[in-house]
Amino acid sequence: MSVILLLAGIGAMCWWPSARPPGPLPEVTPETDPLIGAMTTPSRRAIVKYFWVVSAPILGQILPGVIAAHYGVEAAAFSVKPG
Repeated sequence: MSVILLLAGIGAMCWWPSARPPGPLPEVTPETDPLIGAMTTPSRRAIVKYFWVVSAPILGQILPGVIAAHYGVEAAAFSVKPG
């Protein structure tokens, strides 16, 4: 039942925007790109810092996961071989 409701919800989300009448088109297109002269705000700089702070723990979780998956498949590869 949950899968059926999930598919019905996805179908409703796809159908709803296409069933509505289109909105008005913009009347005037700007001659130049308005974002070319945009200034970097303090909140935008904070987002970049946030991205790196959030990415570090994610990458920190990926490395032990890769090691654990490799160890699960090839456990003998991590043992020390007398040479």
